[in-house]
Amino acid sequence: MRRVLSDPAVGTVIPDGRQAGIGSMPDLRKIALSRGWPRIVTPAITAIDSTSVLVGFLNTENRLVRRSWQFFLGWGDLDPITADHFTQAVTTGRPVVTVRQEQDPLARLVSDAFMVGGSGIEHIWWDDQGQTGNLQRVADREHVVQGSALTATPTAEKEVAVASVNPDGQLLAMVADAGPLRPGHVLRRPLDPDHRYRRLRGPAITSRGTGTADVVAIDDGGTFRWFTGVMTATTGTGWQPGVPTRAASHSMAARVPRWWSSAPKRPAGSSRSRWAVTDTCARSTSTRRRGRSPRFSSSAPQTSPWRDPSRWVSPVTNSSPSP
Repeated sequence: MRRVLSDPAVGTVIPDGRQAGIGSMPDLRKIALSRGWPRIVTPAITAIDSTSVLVGFLNTENRLVRRSWQFFLGWGDLDPITADHFTQAVTTGRPVVTVRQEQDPLARLVSDAFMVGGSGIEHIWWDDQGQTGNLQRVADREHVVQGSALTATPTAEKEVAVASVNPDGQLLAMVADAGPLRPGHVLRRPLDPDHRYRRLRGPAITSRGTGTADVVAIDDGGTFRWFTGVMTATTGTGWQPGVPTRAASHSMAARVPRWWSSAPKRPAGSSRSRWAVTDTCARSTSTRRRGRSPRFSSSAPQTSPWRDPSRWVSPVTNSSPSP
């Protein structure tokens, strides 16, 4: 272990003339790659049309790699963006990939990718004509938390809306001109100044029509909130106040099916291996005695109670929640 941690080939060597005296600093990524450990990163996927999709993910150097699938051709080759366009590495995480159709000044299909970088939110674009833009910052570090997840959606032919959480825990929406996408053309709006979202991994955003966007997020108090916005608003921010739906104790993540709360409990002292959870209840089984492992009962009804909202209850009130 000492030999690995002190090996300059898998570490960051302090330049000559700098005060140090401790040799190279271990680089965990280099150590993992040198030992052949696979790097598992979260990919992004979006539909191009009804017969093709686009996938993007970061490689071992934290640079964007693209891959497309078409119904008649299958998966294409890995297509990393070259270093002359992707000029610097970004922060490890999942990129956000979107596709939009442009007609002016020419008909083309444009793809945008947003990532969290060391200096803020980074953006790069490419189209089906073989053109590729350069990686550039569209928002600084005051508008995104390092390690958080971004979300984005096209809202017009040359407009993209991005949602993020800043270091103060505020939920932000940014509307950018997807043509030049320069930092000066990004409009940043706090959606919910009265609440914080520090515990949120990332919000979600979608567009139901040209110039509109919907954002959903769960605040630190556990309340699920929904925000709607109009990108072309001339007065105010264009965003409606968040609509709270339910507290954390009543959220969908906290609900349990009615059959679970009323299911028979395992008798004290009985073997855990003799009890199996089925789709309808927990019941004793003698499959162990017959030399088989417990499994889901084949006699369970076809309709799962997880899909029947009338059978969900709140663990606090023990009554069916309102829609």
